[in-house]
Amino acid sequence: MKKLTLILTLIFFYQMNLLAQAPTNSAAKIYYKGVLKHFETIKNLKSQSNPKGDGPQNTTKQYLNEVDKAEEKIALIKKSQPDYDVSALTAELNGYKSAGNEAKANEDNANVDAHNLSVEMDKIFKAPTLSDFNGGQSIAETNLNAYKKTTTDFIANNAKQRVDNAKKIDRFRYSSSFNLEMNGFSNTVSTLKTSYNKTDVVDGAIGYYYLVNKYVVYWETAKNSMPDEKLFSDNYTLASNLLKEMGSVEAAKNVAKNNIKARMEKVKIPVAARKDAATEALFKKAFAAEGWNETIMIVNLRDHDWSIVKHENTGVILGRAQTAAMVAKNKNGDCILYIFTIMQDYNGSGYQSNAYRRSHDAAFMLCENVK
Repeated sequence: MKKLTLILTLIFFYQMNLLAQAPTNSAAKIYYKGVLKHFETIKNLKSQSNPKGDGPQNTTKQYLNEVDKAEEKIALIKKSQPDYDVSALTAELNGYKSAGNEAKANEDNANVDAHNLSVEMDKIFKAPTLSDFNGGQSIAETNLNAYKKTTTDFIANNAKQRVDNAKKIDRFRYSSSFNLEMNGFSNTVSTLKTSYNKTDVVDGAIGYYYLVNKYVVYWETAKNSMPDEKLFSDNYTLASNLLKEMGSVEAAKNVAKNNIKARMEKVKIPVAARKDAATEALFKKAFAAEGWNETIMIVNLRDHDWSIVKHENTGVILGRAQTAAMVAKNKNGDCILYIFTIMQDYNGSGYQSNAYRRSHDAAFMLCENVK
């Protein structure tokens, strides 16, 4: 009770002191009271949020508006009563103005940094794709290291504090692609795992390995810059576990090689429909003319005879065609099964003796299956 009495007494004497210092001119008195009212509002705003950007939004704008109004009324006091000393009011006002201007500068800087943060995060958290790591191991390694540097620099540049600052002024957002990644990553992991285990392209397996590496860095960066989001930590664990399953880049290569071997084991040479040395010679000559520099190992004719080829619209005879299954070995020692079709053009009265490749399909196969 004594404390409350003391406070009320101090307020009373403070108000009496202000009244004693008030101007005597009637108009000046009105402006003077207005200044005191603006000062009171300024103090209340200051108690809500020290105008340094750490409280309710728009407080600084309102704060500076009150400062401007108080400054206008001080000028009117001086105009109404020129002999009145406004230095005390001006000094108090300047203190408020300085704090407000500093707060405005801080908020402007915070808005600029929030924008820059958004631009950086859009790049860092752009959805990773397999195309990021096309071109073999060396290029994939270079691209991954470049991404690691970008994320390391981002974290080192006070990423967490910048995120907190942007949230504080309601200027923080996730990009649409990041939203999709964070909420659907478990499905992404499942798809990656299935595709990786099925790939029979070595560079493709390398790409998947580095893609998962990137996801580990991706989610590690997310959880370190936004530690309050449990989902980011969960996604980091999912990516890390998948990378552990993959093991190493050499293990990834072996996955593809084993899949290649399994696929090649299934490739068999179609049996010959007939044997005809002259026709087989035509196939060999047409194949050699392609300039692939591969050694022909076997030719199995697939047709019993030639098929007449006619113009699609007019029905005019264009030539005749025949297909064979051919196996050739390239300079690397790989065996390739070709389904090779040749054609002899029709000259109006007969077919040319020379034949050329009309079309072909090719598939690698185990040389031990060439029988």
